[in-house]
Amino acid sequence: MRNLKKKGILSYTQTLPTLTSVDLGKGLETIGTYAFSGASGLTSIELPATITAIGDYAFQNCTGLQSLIVNNPEPIIFTSVTHVFDGIDKNTCILYVPQGSVNDYKDFDLWKDFVNIREIGSDAVEQTIENFADITAQVGDDPITLNATASSELPVTYTIEEGKGSVATLEGNVLTIVGEGIVQITASQEGNNDYSPVSVSVTLTVLSYEWLEEVAIAVTGNTAKVVGTADAVAKFTKFYVNGAESAGNSADITEATGEISLKATTADGAEVVKLKIQK
Repeated sequence: MRNLKKKGILSYTQTLPTLTSVDLGKGLETIGTYAFSGASGLTSIELPATITAIGDYAFQNCTGLQSLIVNNPEPIIFTSVTHVFDGIDKNTCILYVPQGSVNDYKDFDLWKDFVNIREIGSDAVEQTIENFADITAQVGDDPITLNATASSELPVTYTIEEGKGSVATLEGNVLTIVGEGIVQITASQEGNNDYSPVSVSVTLTVLSYEWLEEVAIAVTGNTAKVVGTADAVAKFTKFYVNGAESAGNSADITEATGEISLKATTADGAEVVKLKIQK
């Protein structure tokens, strides 16, 4: 990808035949003459709403272009230039414009040469967020890595409910547990010309067992763990599910069914805590 996030004027650049994608900054105002001439590898390009002028031959021979996305609701009026889009197949390249602007673009020279002019997002496919569900954690747990995926396979971003920093903090896709409480976590995919935006929120519930006078085993979802004060829990380094040992003081019981016997012990086996559940 060639990054052209520079305010002002985008001028003629070299090695354009090898250019396959481009990122135009939102502050860009002018695309100069011959700026993308011969960029036959480009299949799609999006023009920010800040662009108010495009030079002659700017997109000449962009023969691979399949979509041109223009975010300015008011078409640029071409008066002294006539070859801006020469070489683009305007029968197959789709021109996407803001909602309510289709007829305006059909009324102006050069723009109206595109046979298929559509509103941005008009044919976007709905996408879903997967691998993202309510989370139950415990004070003192290790950071949690969020692995939500979008059906479009586009990247997912995360946000955390404001004012809940006393419960958990979020950096990228990693949640760090801070204290007891409940907070909403949202996974979002902003969409593009092919996919509509989507966001899903789940609840993170953080529990504290510091009030327990003795350690115990608790089950939340498919995780069984030793709970109690941090110092007491740290002593339990062996965990058993139906007799099978797991390292540490917790175990994943996703695959276990029926009556499940859970046991945790200290390293020397002197202290033992047990629990039986039906799943």
